[in-house]
Formats: sequence, structure tokens, C-alpha cells
Amino acid sequence: MGIKLWVLADSSNGYTVDFDIYIGRAAGRNVSKHGLGYDVVTKLIERFLNQGCHLFVDNFYTSVTLFKHLFTQGVPATGTIVETRRDFPHGMKNGKQWAK
Repeated sequence: MGIKLWVLADSSNGYTVDFDIYIGRAAGRNVSKHGLGYDVVTKLIERFLNQGCHLFVDNFYTSVTLFKHLFTQGVPATGTIVETRRDFPHGMKNGKQWAK
């Protein structure tokens, strides 16, 4: 178990814009088929859709599914990703090789 504090912060000043406390599935909070990272981001960013915000996240939250969803909602996103993820586009794997 454990407690997780999810924070949406403004990158220009570091202030907390919104947050969510997660105490696990035992608290009756189900995770969607898209995963916990997807659920966290879509909940926290909901008020800022189509307002010109750009979201930056680390690899826990990054997924092709999430970024496609955010793009359709007017929120471009940038994030780190591990190329071993299941949803990582095959044509982009072996980045070190094609980056030469």
C-alpha cells in the first residue's frame, strides 16, 4: 500500500495548481484500462483543456494513448519515455541507431 501525492505544478513559478491524494485501490478507487498514470493526468488537467497549456511529464505518466487524448483536447504534451513500453511505436524503437 502507501500514499501517493500527485501534483500539477506551474512550470513558470513552481506553484502547485492542483493535487490529488491516492491511497490505493483498497480505498475503492478503480484504475481504468489506460492505467493509473493516464487517470491521474486526465483528472488533474481537466480544468485546463483547450486553454493553451502545454503539459510536461516524466515516464510514469507518458503514454501514446494519453498524449493522443490530450492532443484532441487541445493540450500538447512532452514527456520522457522508456522504449520498452508496450505502447511505444515500433518505428521509433532503437532511437540510438536511427539518431546517428
